[in-house]
Amino acid sequence: MLKVLTQEGMIAERIKNQYTREVVIFNGKAEDNIKMKQADIREDSEVLITMATPKWEDSEGYVDLWKRIRNLRNKISLAGGVQNTATTPDLATLIQYYFIDINRRVMEQIDFTGMLTTEMVDYNFPESITLRDILPYKAAFGPINGVDDSLPLVQQDTGAVESVIIELFGVGWKQTLHNLLFNSLFEIQKVLAAVAEAYVWKRNDLCVGKIISTTYHASQKVPDAADPDDSYDENLYATFRGGYKGLKGLKDPRNTNNYITTNRIVGLCHSTRRWEIERVINGALASTGAGQGKGKIYTPLPINELWEYDGKEITVGKDKIKFSGCPTNKAFLFVPKDRFFTMVKRPITMEVGGGSALALTQQERGWYMGQINWSKDFFGSSAVGAATTGEGYIVVIDLPGDEYDT
Repeated sequence: MLKVLTQEGMIAERIKNQYTREVVIFNGKAEDNIKMKQADIREDSEVLITMATPKWEDSEGYVDLWKRIRNLRNKISLAGGVQNTATTPDLATLIQYYFIDINRRVMEQIDFTGMLTTEMVDYNFPESITLRDILPYKAAFGPINGVDDSLPLVQQDTGAVESVIIELFGVGWKQTLHNLLFNSLFEIQKVLAAVAEAYVWKRNDLCVGKIISTTYHASQKVPDAADPDDSYDENLYATFRGGYKGLKGLKDPRNTNNYITTNRIVGLCHSTRRWEIERVINGALASTGAGQGKGKIYTPLPINELWEYDGKEITVGKDKIKFSGCPTNKAFLFVPKDRFFTMVKRPITMEVGGGSALALTQQERGWYMGQINWSKDFFGSSAVGAATTGEGYIVVIDLPGDEYDT
């Protein structure tokens, strides 16, 4: 049965599975953090947050956290203020509380990164990561005599040896330390909500956005079925059947003698097309061709999940920021995770180094993230610089139109 991803369903599943995120505060500046081989984690800063309620704001945990924030701010102000986290330990605790709030807000949003890609979080990743070190190992049993044998060894992947460089992305908010301690809690809550949302949208744009922005090779394009004797639903069903066959016909870029493994297939579409696509994939056609009456049950297509992604456009100051969504006339079928990697050195992070402007020393504070994606095998023949045909783990589908399309 086709599973349709919705925010409500995702939240319910996360609560059931006691979904957890880790909050960690790192010492030092962003440029130092991204290069250091060993993470410098602030002592006693590690906290695990478990999702217990569907909505964070106004929950018991939310009210309790912001009560602690209010009391801690009052304590710091009565002590005569602070200079930085090195001179006032309570400030580090206050920052930790802010981190808890941001991460809990992130937990109830749809971040596709961990669903689409194999995500690896390692605070000690080097700045430059050799891909061969993260790809799965390979092994094969061979015949042996049982005495003084040389066993065939487990081997690293002999494919891609190129490296990728961790990228940094950040956002800041100018404020004085005085405002940090004395402005209204409501204003701080709005800032943290904006940061959490910006973090999720950037992460989605780095993975789902790449699916949408890629120019696809002809061997990974699926034309729409346009039989004039068939109804729209029949053409839509035939189109997705063609998409399934097209995906199953792709070869593995690492071993072109093998077709790709498709243990799980996901469809991606615009929300305005989701209902009709969902119904047709399930085999429930609302109408069929002339002379066949209305309504007919077809065999459900072997597609496991359907995600919708519309993108977003926001105005930040004078700039318009656009996150491209799935076009209304396109859909995508792909195998998630297997050949799409995300290496995370720093999840959403706030600097607290003594004397740093971003450590709230009466000037600014900011948040950053450090990660990189690698998707060459996933896109196969459509990857930048590829000179192959019929390889990869994704196809793009042209959707048929009907009389209601404009």
